[in-house]
Amino acid sequence: MDAAFEQAIRPADQPPAGANRPPDATFTGFPVFKLMRQVREDWPAIRFEDDEGRPVSWIVTMETQLGAIEISMLPHLAPNHARHFLALVRAGYYKGMRFDRIRQEELVDAGGQVTARVEQLEAGCPLGTGETAGGGLGYWLRHETHPNAKHAIGMVGACRDEEADTGCSRFFILLSDSPHLDGHQVIFAKVTKGLDVARAILRQSSDASGEGKPPVIIETASANSKAASAPRP
Repeated sequence: MDAAFEQAIRPADQPPAGANRPPDATFTGFPVFKLMRQVREDWPAIRFEDDEGRPVSWIVTMETQLGAIEISMLPHLAPNHARHFLALVRAGYYKGMRFDRIRQEELVDAGGQVTARVEQLEAGCPLGTGETAGGGLGYWLRHETHPNAKHAIGMVGACRDEEADTGCSRFFILLSDSPHLDGHQVIFAKVTKGLDVARAILRQSSDASGEGKPPVIIETASANSKAASAPRP
C-alpha cells in the first residue's frame, strides 16, 4: 500500500534481530544521516500518477564498466520499495556502489534432481561487503507483497534477512526463474535493457579464475520519469 515515509519504514528503535548497526557513512563517503534526510524530503515528490490521473513511468539507468542496465519501476507491485529505490538513486546513493554479492543455489530432491534454482546478482551494501545483516540506513522498509509479483528472470527486488521488514538499500537482479521464492522477497522493478550486462557481471564475479579482479562498480545511476499520453480511464 502506498504510504508516507514514516508509515513505510521500520525505524531505528525497532531494529531486526541480528541487524548490524547502520554505519555513520557509506564506504563511498555518503553520510547516512544526510541520506535519510534527503530520502524523506524527496519521498512525496516521487509520484506514479500525475495531476490528471495519467500513470507516470520511471526508468533507472545504471552505468558500469561492462555496460548499462536499464531498470523499469513496477510500483503496482510494491509502491514504497519502488519509491525508496528511486529516492536513493536521486540522492546519489548508488554512485560508486559495488555489485558486491552473488547468490547461486540449487535445491535437490532425494533422487538427486534439481527442483529449484536461484541465480541472482546483488548490489547496494553501504559498506560494500554484501553482508546479509547490513543494509539498513537507520531504518528498514516494511514488507510489501503482491500476488502478481513473480520471481522471473530480470526481476529486481529488495534483499532481505530472515525477518520480513528488513529490506532497505540492497537490491538484487534475478537471473533465473525461481517461483519457489514468490511471496518471500519484495519485487518492485524489472530489467528492460542490459540483462546481458547483468549476466556478464555475474560471470565475472563468479569466475574462479578471476581471483583478484575488482568488483564491478555502478559508475552512475540516474532516474527519469514520463507520464502516459492519456489519463487512466
